[in-house]
Amino acid sequence: MTKKEKIKKIGKKKGIENRLKELFNSNYDIIFFILGTNYLFTILDALKEIPEETRGIFFGSKRNMELIPETYFKIISSDREKNKLRTTLMELKGRQLLNVAVNVKKNPYLLYKIRNDRDLLYRLSLNAR
Repeated sequence: MTKKEKIKKIGKKKGIENRLKELFNSNYDIIFFILGTNYLFTILDALKEIPEETRGIFFGSKRNMELIPETYFKIISSDREKNKLRTTLMELKGRQLLNVAVNVKKNPYLLYKIRNDRDLLYRLSLNAR
């Protein structure tokens, strides 16, 4: 059994994919994902079932983003972003999501704009206004 197969098996046993499918049925407009490689492997099949009206937004490394279908928004978390935010790679994805949340809290209209604007979402992830 390959490492990827073992990870998927553990994910199935823990019900990760089923819990994600439950989220999909909860009528969210946007779902944010901050996942490492192992968790990403466990949900790849479920991603095919995300409703069309729900925007999936992923934060992660360039390597992990290659696994995500093009229909999702992808926010790269690499050394470039780490240096811009003056943080560690360990903290980076959380900091990027926090920046988006801070911006949206200050201007709730941004929540609607980021559903359709990848560039705006990326810029917001790097700047807390």
